[in-house]
Amino acid sequence: MNSKEIVQPNLFPFPFPVHLVFACLALFFFIILYLRDRKTYQLIFTFAMPLSLVIWITNNRTFFYFVGIVELALIIIALVTAILDKIKKKTQASETETTGENTEAADSAIADNAVITEETDSPTEE
Repeated sequence: MNSKEIVQPNLFPFPFPVHLVFACLALFFFIILYLRDRKTYQLIFTFAMPLSLVIWITNNRTFFYFVGIVELALIIIALVTAILDKIKKKTQASETETTGENTEAADSAIADNAVITEETDSPTEE
């Protein structure tokens, strides 16, 4: 058997060039999304995707698992921030609706007062 035919086991399933292309595409994708939407989770993923490239620095399993834990933590943080942003958006929308209803009621009251004022200010025939 030839030594060139033996497949060397690797910790990561992708070869480096494929991983590099994937990380670069993800980086540009999340930068564009963040510039458009300004959502926190997009910014987190902007840094998390290229961070996975650091596993190519060494073949140390401990480092590999450390990077995996950091990536998992970033994904969880991104998930939590996405949920919190959604809750915050719903809260702001409900406050806007409540404020809008109060504004409409106030506008209606002002309009009613204006009509009453016009009726009392109009000259009466004697």
